[in-house]
Amino acid sequence: MIFPTMSAGPDLPHFDLHRGLWRAEIHDPRPNPVILGARYVQGGYVHRLWRGERCLTGMASPRWNPFDGAGTPETFETDLGAAHTDEGDTYLRIGAGRIINQGGSRRHLYLPDLPVHWQLVDRGDDWLTMRCNDAILRQGGMFGYQLERTVRLHDDGLESLTTLMLTCPWNHPVSWFPHPFFAQNAADETAYLLPTSASLTGQLSRSDDGLARLTPGKWAGASGQAHAVWGHRGNIDCHLSPAHGGGVMRMEISWPWDHVVVWASRFASSVEPQLGRIWPRREQASWSIRYRWIEQGERRKAEVGS
Repeated sequence: MIFPTMSAGPDLPHFDLHRGLWRAEIHDPRPNPVILGARYVQGGYVHRLWRGERCLTGMASPRWNPFDGAGTPETFETDLGAAHTDEGDTYLRIGAGRIINQGGSRRHLYLPDLPVHWQLVDRGDDWLTMRCNDAILRQGGMFGYQLERTVRLHDDGLESLTTLMLTCPWNHPVSWFPHPFFAQNAADETAYLLPTSASLTGQLSRSDDGLARLTPGKWAGASGQAHAVWGHRGNIDCHLSPAHGGGVMRMEISWPWDHVVVWASRFASSVEPQLGRIWPRREQASWSIRYRWIEQGERRKAEVGS
């Protein structure tokens, strides 16, 4: 499979949200959803986030492709119904479409064989809501979902809200995470304030300032994980690349963490607090993540614990 590549992004129209200093460019997947691939949720996919004249987000690689992505996408890592398909059957990538079981693991490395249809429910100048649903009958059981995404700008950043309902014969595992790409020029330029109790592995370690950074490998990229944070509820302060203007973006996370993955290339860095749970059948639940710009005075108060 050869991915379509281009320097700026997929050939799709986008919705522009505006509020104060903030602007978000959000893909409209409806004309050609296949081009967005099957890794990320297509509705509410923020391709770029701007604060004034500065674009805070970047791309994972110099040329956009649907697997690497850009902006602040989100993904359901768990495929729905895949364990109950025979070769030639389709299973569901939540928010992206259907994938054919070809006797091996295709997962999100490939484009959807049949994309899901997204609806624009409503929108304003600084927000929009999109919705999709899909279902398949496999081995006598119905596997389906309803997914709604709302993206909203605030005076200090962006909020992303997800609402999901699953229809399954029994409870089903679900794994989801945000995958923001903060712009940088080297793998160790972006740093993160993680819980002091976290155990850091891979190429992730703490500097003398208490921030977690990745140490780049031979290929100029890096990855690591933060463990011993299961059930933690809190925020992650992202200290952005000084080469791109610095500043702190706080990720306000509404769900209890499973673990945290940190990843970086020479072009972007990502921190991914994982939501992992066994989902009761026919349960509807919502969660949110807010990217909030932290002013210097507020940062100092947080550092001294006041």
